[in-house]
Amino acid sequence: MKKIFYFLLSLCSVLSYQLSVITPIFALSWQDYFPPIKLDESKRQPPDTAIAPEVVGGLDAYSNTLDKQVKCLKIYQAKKFWEPKEEVVGTDENGNPIKEQVAQDAVNLEEIHNLDRYVGEGFRVFQSFFAKGEIKEGIDATETSFKDMNISGSGAFNRINSINNLNVERSRYLMDVVESLKPPEEANDVVAQDVQIAWDCQDTVTPLSQNPKNCREITVSELLYGLQELPFYYTDDYTLTPTTFPTDAIAFINSYYPNGYYSRFKKNFSKLSSETYLSMYQQLNAPKGNVNTKIKYTNYNKYDMSTGKAYDPVTDSSDRNVNAGSLASPQAKTINLVSSINTPPLPNSTDQDYCDDYVVVDKNSTDLAQESWFKLFAMGLFKHLAPGESYVHKQGFEMIYRSPVDIVSGARDGEKALINLIPADNIDKNKFLNEKFSSTTKENEKFGVVNAFSRGSKIYCAYNNFLRPASWQTNDPINPNCPKSQI
Repeated sequence: MKKIFYFLLSLCSVLSYQLSVITPIFALSWQDYFPPIKLDESKRQPPDTAIAPEVVGGLDAYSNTLDKQVKCLKIYQAKKFWEPKEEVVGTDENGNPIKEQVAQDAVNLEEIHNLDRYVGEGFRVFQSFFAKGEIKEGIDATETSFKDMNISGSGAFNRINSINNLNVERSRYLMDVVESLKPPEEANDVVAQDVQIAWDCQDTVTPLSQNPKNCREITVSELLYGLQELPFYYTDDYTLTPTTFPTDAIAFINSYYPNGYYSRFKKNFSKLSSETYLSMYQQLNAPKGNVNTKIKYTNYNKYDMSTGKAYDPVTDSSDRNVNAGSLASPQAKTINLVSSINTPPLPNSTDQDYCDDYVVVDKNSTDLAQESWFKLFAMGLFKHLAPGESYVHKQGFEMIYRSPVDIVSGARDGEKALINLIPADNIDKNKFLNEKFSSTTKENEKFGVVNAFSRGSKIYCAYNNFLRPASWQTNDPINPNCPKSQI
């Protein structure tokens, strides 16, 4: 009975904002265990075909051109140990090797690191909670998707928003997508990608996950192209009558279709019916995609044996892409409808709880992507070691981590809303309010590279477990911060 009571309590908290079912229950599927990100050299571009409805394809693309970022500075101490060196100098009468300790030079402290280990799972958790779901064909399939509590159902964006909010946010999303198609030097600051949302199979809309043959891609921007003559452009002022989309946006999208479409997909474009575009528009979900974050680090090209110090510092940078498009998007703020707009952020959510030296700075070449790995090195002769001698050398490297401000603010909003959906005794039991919201994984602590929404991911896990039978609750092998619920 206790579980039933908590289920109904959570259900009622969301029904006040929507006349249908609550946010989705996740039954485990292969998509829950799909690797969250694959890092590669990246550039700002529209994504390719999605590998799953809640995971944007073309993971070498990222979505943001945001001009405000968070800068966190850390000093990482790299260390290398040179053991005494042995070499084979001959063999004994039995043919066994004879080894002797020999001299060696202790040179070039180097460490190479891949960035995929430093991305928290919380970003993808929020995307699956908030922005999941795919376009269906027809009214019946759309209604079924809205009622579907499994991974293929609708996300929280569509469930908790009023029609007015959805109209406004979808208008904003379409406008952002137009900007995302422009070259970086012409685009305004957006968190959006022109993601594929469905397939057109001979004028029949087919869900993205089916991956059919001989069909063409339908992306978000095509909705604006198909609905440009209808009054579907809404502003934040709900009292104003909607209009057609701004003329400059329509002019750009008309220049993109069909020529830009063919250039991108190498397929001929055929316009669908207004009814079909309207059906897809009414299902349009929050932005999905990857947000570019950057790590800058200082290497040393030379080493002074007389002082024992490295010098000639050289700054380099590497990118890492995180599935944070939905968390960093303006649409993510609509989750605050679950909690009072005047509710303050949770404890331990200040800028300094994200990183000790939190500073907001202008962007630094976020559209000029580098490799997704970095190498720390101090070049030169450290020490000449005599036979049998060992040596330890430590070197401090400056690490600067940059992330869009919207990821941090979105994390605060997300965890503030989610914590309203679980009972107070569970909050106390898990000590959620005693934790910082930034990531505390071992890999991130090593370099001081932090991720927002670590605490939010744990809060989500507790909420999700309240809506699951005990047999469905499990220790997630991908996200160790999602333990079995202790209800």
